[in-house]
Amino acid sequence: MAIGLGFISGGILLLLLLQTNNVPVIALVQTVLSMTLGVIALYRGFIPEKSTWRLFVGFSLVCTSIVLFAANTDLISYTLLNLWPCIVIAVGISFTLSAVIAQKQLPLRFLVLSISFVLMGIVFLLFSTHVITVPFRSVAARLWPVLLILIGIFLLVVFQYLKKNQAVGDVSFYDDSDEDD
Repeated sequence: MAIGLGFISGGILLLLLLQTNNVPVIALVQTVLSMTLGVIALYRGFIPEKSTWRLFVGFSLVCTSIVLFAANTDLISYTLLNLWPCIVIAVGISFTLSAVIAQKQLPLRFLVLSISFVLMGIVFLLFSTHVITVPFRSVAARLWPVLLILIGIFLLVVFQYLKKNQAVGDVSFYDDSDEDD
């Protein structure tokens, strides 16, 4: 069943890609392969039981294939060299989606990873699309101590929150009172 869904999604994507002009074969292969493997991983993540790891891989691969599709078909004026931070953002979002779907809560470790990846992706995207025209190396060389300070402040806030609330750090998205009935 999973392989059938993978072939269907890969075939649809391949049909769409073949309708565009001048798409290199390697671009076709990488886009279709990532979509097919992503759909298979998502299917395996939902059935028979929800697996956080498989859902994460599935969401990440599907989002990666969407970025590859956009870059390879000239839907937008940027190339993959400009759009690779979108994959980092997709990985960050995939952390949250997979945890919420599989575990019905958002553990703090997933939230921290998700926020970190999304913020890094946004910063890299601003540089790679030349919204920020200053070279990344010169900014990173001057501001890396600020990053260390911000990480330290973030860790202190998180640890104080956990200590104050005596919590494991999970945010539940479902009402647990219904389980007692």
